Amino acid sequence: MNLSEELDSIYQEAIQKISSSISEEDLDRNKNDFIGKKGKLTAVLKNVASLSIEEKRP
Repeated sequence: MNLSEELDSIYQEAIQKISSSISEEDLDRNKNDFIGKKGKLTAVLKNVASLSIEEKRP
């Protein structure tokens, strides 16, 4: 899976989970799952620096 596909997958999953959140606790948990210290988006962004220029382009 390339970077664009991976980001799109994370985006789609985040939208689905946010839409199904019914409480503030659900929203906080989802926020941490995606943009927390060990979140999915955070993990992808940490790897961007190691990608080649071709891989970074859409």
